[in-house]
Amino acid sequence: MKKLKNLWNKIPRPYRSFFNLALAFVIATLFYVSIGSPAFSRAHQFRRAERANLVGPSTILFNGKVTEFDYSHLIIAKTESGILTFATDDTIPSNFNYFKKTGDITVISAPKFLMLWGLDNFPVNLPVFVIDDHPEAVRAELELSIVGTLEHNVNGTERAEVLDQHFYKEATRRDDGIFCFILDLPYINNLDEHGYFLDINHGADGYALDVLASTFTNMDTLPFDGIITAIVRLYDSEGNLITEQEQLLDPKFQYWK
Repeated sequence: MKKLKNLWNKIPRPYRSFFNLALAFVIATLFYVSIGSPAFSRAHQFRRAERANLVGPSTILFNGKVTEFDYSHLIIAKTESGILTFATDDTIPSNFNYFKKTGDITVISAPKFLMLWGLDNFPVNLPVFVIDDHPEAVRAELELSIVGTLEHNVNGTERAEVLDQHFYKEATRRDDGIFCFILDLPYINNLDEHGYFLDINHGADGYALDVLASTFTNMDTLPFDGIITAIVRLYDSEGNLITEQEQLLDPKFQYWK
């Protein structure tokens, strides 16, 4: 041991310092791997999911927290041919999706988890995005129509919800290449004056948002027989209409029957 100590002391101090730093790095790396190599950030999680799904590298357009939604954090990104969504939360599995662009304007919503908002009475804020190739646009209008029949199961009973719901929102440009709209449903008080529960919920509007978000979720199994259409209008800083497009929102090229 004394010989080793003497040998160590003969090594110049700069080399000893470099060795100590290298050793510390190796130990830190081994510890990082031993605890499962957790991601450093939501963006780091997204990049891992991107590589695992063999897409990208993409350009991140939106990276932020979301509230009154199934997930607490959302990332929207684009490649030359597609749009990616990545939703994360500390309590449920992350949700990664990829859809092809639809020309110079693509409409896409955030994905959803398992619960149906139509059955609930709590507030909902569903983020919907217009990704565009019109940098001169500073304001956008979005009209959504969700018409058809949604089938679902409530406590073992099959139910069919007839939907004819329409939403209109406006947004101003916050980030390059993207507009963000929030389709919101308010809290509904489901207690009467005596504190008893009432059988009220978001109903058709909630089910319509369920259908929309499920359409943009790769793992969707929500049985919907109908159509979803979007009308997008983009305006410049002078208020002039740049373009107006109507699209059929069917990114999976099918409707669930």
